[in-house]
Amino acid sequence: MTNARATEPPGRWALREGVRQGLVLSGLAFLAHLGWEYVQCPLLFEHLSYDGTWRGMIRATLGDIVLTWAVYGAVALVSQRWRWSRRPWRARQLLTLGLTAVALAVAIELRGLHTGRWRYVEGATVLPWVGVALAPILQLLVLTPLLVAAAECLTSRAGAARSRRAPRSGL
Repeated sequence: MTNARATEPPGRWALREGVRQGLVLSGLAFLAHLGWEYVQCPLLFEHLSYDGTWRGMIRATLGDIVLTWAVYGAVALVSQRWRWSRRPWRARQLLTLGLTAVALAVAIELRGLHTGRWRYVEGATVLPWVGVALAPILQLLVLTPLLVAAAECLTSRAGAARSRRAPRSGL
């Protein structure tokens, strides 16, 4: 009996695993960010020109997925490896992840505030030195590493289980 991985060209297996991880990460990011948006928006934001309906939440969530991938890509550049999350994370990867997440969150928030898309409600925790709320920063800073780790865990387990199963021959 042969293993499915052994019968495929090496690049093809890596591509399949990378696509699988990308789909899992995007799906998890959609669910997590959509939940976060629905919780944080009514508590922290007053929507001005931005659509505060479910359409707006979906649009914000799709943007959050793009931001998740931007953070992932920044870490991949520093790591010089697209699947950097497969190995133990090093300090420079965590630093890159954190700095990129904070920078992107601050930039998006400042743009939204300055273009009049939203404003914060009274009582929102706003960081005085940048003038943006803490929750959107925490959203990218906390969710991104959790989502990357969960996607890696799910795809590594699924890939390991598939590689252990031998295809049935003769059918």
